Amino acid sequence: MSELHRVWLKPKGPLTDLATAQSIFGALCHAMKDHHGEQILETFLSDVFAGKEIFAVSRLLIKDTLPFPMDFLPQEHGNETSALSKDGLHALGKTIKKVRHVSIKAFSLYRNDLQAFEQAMYDLENGQGPLAINEKMRLVYHKDEASIFDGFDYKHYVGTRNKIACDIDDQELFYTSALHFSDAAIMEFYLLCDKARLNQIQEALNANKDLVIGGQVSIGYNNYEFLDIVNGPRYSTKKKMLLSKALVTSGQFHPSTSFYSISRIDSLFTNELASDKLHIPLVVFDEGSIIDTELETIGNIVPEPRLFDGKTIYQYAIGLLI
Repeated sequence: MSELHRVWLKPKGPLTDLATAQSIFGALCHAMKDHHGEQILETFLSDVFAGKEIFAVSRLLIKDTLPFPMDFLPQEHGNETSALSKDGLHALGKTIKKVRHVSIKAFSLYRNDLQAFEQAMYDLENGQGPLAINEKMRLVYHKDEASIFDGFDYKHYVGTRNKIACDIDDQELFYTSALHFSDAAIMEFYLLCDKARLNQIQEALNANKDLVIGGQVSIGYNNYEFLDIVNGPRYSTKKKMLLSKALVTSGQFHPSTSFYSISRIDSLFTNELASDKLHIPLVVFDEGSIIDTELETIGNIVPEPRLFDGKTIYQYAIGLLI
């Protein structure tokens, strides 16, 4: 039986971005291979692809936050339950477009009482009600959590340097973008798996507390310390929110009663030839999409059309639903 868990990590330096679920899945696969061996990893991948095992991870999140749900849109009916004018509703709509995250406590209000959450969002625009907004973090949170998020800080730096190539004539300005979080920052991702797989992953992470997640843009970036794994929340609801990008497939959900956006994960290429694709492009549902389904996950891992060193390479496109 699969269970939902929260995996806590601490950044050990600058981050190029908050890691995607694809990057986290890849990091876990490498950790399993290094600690348990290649055969364990290959069996795991083939079982997940064949649907014999339920497994999913979310993208990396700031601890105690989730993506903002896509099915909250200010409507004219807001006038029935609040004092907001049409201009106020328009202003709230502009505010919502800037928001990317919601705290777990505010999300629980949304999940358990949608009408109360809607009222609180309308009241937010008037500076009233139980919710508040942290504009820098683009976060809606419960006022009881002010001590958690008001003291949270990060800085976004963009640096420049010359990119030196082998050919002396091939020199260009190279930009690096990095997020520097405060020492108090803790990140997390959600993990859905059975107990046996959880034990394997926890053993692998405990064996080497240092974890690199994401592209190796530069030495010292995207390094984390593994802290702990704790139980995650479960909500009994048919409409669920995506915490990771999911392959667009038919038959897994009810499109007419879902709220979603779609994007494309583009191909990656080797450094040698632009035509040498490492990954095929995928069309996916975005995080925060609200999916009407009875399933715990949607999507799948996608095998590459050709082998690499005689082995099948998979792209991760499983949507974890909460």
